Amino acid sequence: MNVFRTGVVCSPSHGLACVRRVLDEHGISPLHFQGVRQAEEAFARERFHLIVCEAQLGDGTYRDVLRTVQQTGQDALVIVICPGGEIDIRDYVDAIESGALDYLPCACSTSDLWWVLRGALLRLSRQMVEPRVLRQAV
Repeated sequence: MNVFRTGVVCSPSHGLACVRRVLDEHGISPLHFQGVRQAEEAFARERFHLIVCEAQLGDGTYRDVLRTVQQTGQDALVIVICPGGEIDIRDYVDAIESGALDYLPCACSTSDLWWVLRGALLRLSRQMVEPRVLRQAV
């Protein structure tokens, strides 16, 4: 069982099958949200560690999701997935500067997505251990 609460925010028509496959490989069963509104309601109720978000949603964009993450005090890592084949470097830089961990094309190889997710999980693991170690040292 994975200890990291994970959310996937995507339009119902797209579904981000590539993301689901990689999350399954890591034993992660995410909660699925069909847009910004559903994600806002969930983020207001509970804490998330990892969020995978489609760049364009029916009721907003990844920027709205990042804003909601920040407004609700979440410290979740957010990976943005662009369903198109290629991404523009300006979009990538904008996503990173807005607070995303990474911005990937959905057409990226499964191994690319796997490595980004693996890095995020490692980072989350370290965040969970460090506070305990600091408390024990005091």
